[in-house]
Amino acid sequence: MGYGDLSSYGHPTQEWGPIDDLAKEGLRFTSMYTASSTCSPNRAALLTGRLPVRIGMYGRQRNFNPWTPTGLPAEEITLAEALRDAGYSTGMVGKWHLGINSDTPMDGSYLPYRNGFDYVGTNLPYSNLWSCDEHQIHVNYPDPGRCYLYNNATIIQQPIAHENLTQTFTEDAKTFIRQHSAHKFFLFMSFSQPHVNLFGSTSFNGTSQRGAYGDSIRELSWGVGEIMSEIKDLGLDERTLVLFTSDNGAHLELCNEGGDNGLFRELTEINVDPSISRL
Repeated sequence: MGYGDLSSYGHPTQEWGPIDDLAKEGLRFTSMYTASSTCSPNRAALLTGRLPVRIGMYGRQRNFNPWTPTGLPAEEITLAEALRDAGYSTGMVGKWHLGINSDTPMDGSYLPYRNGFDYVGTNLPYSNLWSCDEHQIHVNYPDPGRCYLYNNATIIQQPIAHENLTQTFTEDAKTFIRQHSAHKFFLFMSFSQPHVNLFGSTSFNGTSQRGAYGDSIRELSWGVGEIMSEIKDLGLDERTLVLFTSDNGAHLELCNEGGDNGLFRELTEINVDPSISRL
């Protein structure tokens, strides 16, 4: 998702949605920069507050793959660990992409429950990619080695069925909020939209004048709205801090499946000597 993808950030055809309501009711950030142009290192920065280069996540292979025995270093202190020590209940739902296993195919050494999260709902331990397209637009069939869904540390789908994925993430997030509404809580809610491959439910497909990408933004915004409604219904809105951000900018070269970076250019890959990578 890019800086210019929302109506509240100036997109001329994207429909207004609940994310835009957040911008209208709260603060709109106009000078916030990502720590990296790709998923794993930037997500690590979001969760640790440290630059990726300081925790060994640089070079060509800085994104974690399902088969690589690496992940977010255990010695790094995540937001979840810090807040749990301060008495917060901690939850995570959605995309992870910070490592899975180390010594065996199922040891889960780098999964969210190892990084300070008490509750881990439905999650993408790896990512959502073109190779996961079950609609046969980009591939003949999904790659089961890349495309699977977890609940906590257990595989529940392989490959991923995308039809109601956003709804499932949203319901898990609302469940965590309801279960912990009487106490302090921290929820890391990480939607996989609008990452390619683009997907959507029947309720949103074909509803945006912007096409499939706009549909994806609309469904993402709906999910945010559902979570905000849950917070308000529970009477928590006056004492809950909600931050919405993308993990990195839009991939403009994807044309109709890419987003809009507004006044910024595309975040590009830097050609780095792979011999210096610690991954």
